[in-house]
Amino acid sequence: RDSEESVRWEEQDPMKRVRKLLERQGSWTEAWQHELEESASAVIEEAVEWAEAVPEPTFDEMLNRMYAEPTAPLLDQLRGETR
Repeated sequence: RDSEESVRWEEQDPMKRVRKLLERQGSWTEAWQHELEESASAVIEEAVEWAEAVPEPTFDEMLNRMYAEPTAPLLDQLRGETR
C-alpha cells in the first residue's frame, strides 16, 4: 500500500474510533486502559506458560492431528511405508 492509503485506513481503524468515542463520552480513562493492558498481559502470559508446558507431540501424533480424515499417503506414512 502507498502511504496515503495506509493513512486513510488508519483513520478508519475501528479500535481507534471506538476509543475516541468512549473518550468523548468520558468512559475511557488512562487508568482503565492500564487495567485492560495489565489484564490482557496476564491472559497472554498464562497462555504462553500453558503452551510451553504442553509436551511436544511425536511425529505420529502430529500426522494423526493433521487432518480430520487421513489421506491415503498419510496412512501409508503412518504405517511406515514412506518413512
